[in-house]
Amino acid sequence: MNGGQAGRVAEPGALPVPAGYLPVGEASDLHYAWTGAWGAQRLIGTEPITLRVFNAGYPLQSVRLRASGTAAGGSAVYQREFEIESLGKGETWTAEIPSYEIAEPLIELAVGLVDATFAWAG
Repeated sequence: MNGGQAGRVAEPGALPVPAGYLPVGEASDLHYAWTGAWGAQRLIGTEPITLRVFNAGYPLQSVRLRASGTAAGGSAVYQREFEIESLGKGETWTAEIPSYEIAEPLIELAVGLVDATFAWAG
């Protein structure tokens, strides 16, 4: 299989997804959650954000994700691509999004899969 299918093919033996995680767009077994960087709910909307991505399925490498954030009223205020070298089955990848990268307080953060490769592919 090639990179075009990696991350999009559901693994029959996928692991259970932790509570509070949402599906990554265009992916089968990747899920994400976001919170205030200090582990609690965001209080004023300008704190740094912690983004966590959990892989419940096939091991992946060269994973590219796109995070997009919207503010009140639906205006787009954040977009960034993240590259993850490898993300094995059952592993969680974490990134901090600094507050200075976000133009306005986020109401929603969506994460989508851009591309990935199976970890066993050559």
